[in-house]
Amino acid sequence: MLNDGLTVTDWMITMDWRLFREINTHWVNPVFDWLMPLIGAAEVMKWLLLALMVGLLWRGGFNGRVLVLLASLCVAIGDPLIINPVKHAVARPRPYQALTEVRRVSWQPSGAVALMVSNRPGKANSMPSAHVANNVTLVLAWLLVYGWRRWWWLLGWPLLMMCSRVYTGDHFPADTAAGFLLGAAYTLLICCLADKIWQNYGRRLAPKLYDKHPTLLASRRAR
Repeated sequence: MLNDGLTVTDWMITMDWRLFREINTHWVNPVFDWLMPLIGAAEVMKWLLLALMVGLLWRGGFNGRVLVLLASLCVAIGDPLIINPVKHAVARPRPYQALTEVRRVSWQPSGAVALMVSNRPGKANSMPSAHVANNVTLVLAWLLVYGWRRWWWLLGWPLLMMCSRVYTGDHFPADTAAGFLLGAAYTLLICCLADKIWQNYGRRLAPKLYDKHPTLLASRRAR
């Protein structure tokens, strides 16, 4: 119990709501209205991601193909088997379901559209954010395969995604933080497990390839 009579849980929820209001209401400007919904627009980002995957498979060599395999595996396991069950178990309403006067911003080919929404009904599946979890998976898989020293700045992308999902009114800040932590945890686990399997069985499956690439992860190549 805190001094003002609030429990720790109540205080955390209150701070979460206040931070949401700060980003969703006070950060408003024309540049963010265009940029933030675009960052989370699946209909746009899927084509950029597809182009990146094709480029890695075609010209990325062993590391590029490993990255596509690991990232795809992590998303295929993490999204339906971890993120979605947690969403349904927590059943947290989205901001526009729980609060009044939430500014929802969506991306359209003709430009961003902003609407004020209050207590709108719908599925309570706000925590954790799948957008954030999937994007931190892609970035973390890249860092694990190519190394942190040159590519650490890529972590700015999932952080930007976190801000985007709050700015557009789709998630509370705690939802995005949960998505980041969960996505990072299972991505590390799956990638390390995949590398262990490769080290144990790679020589039997593809001896010549294994001799050139005895590990999948940059940190272990440096040892």
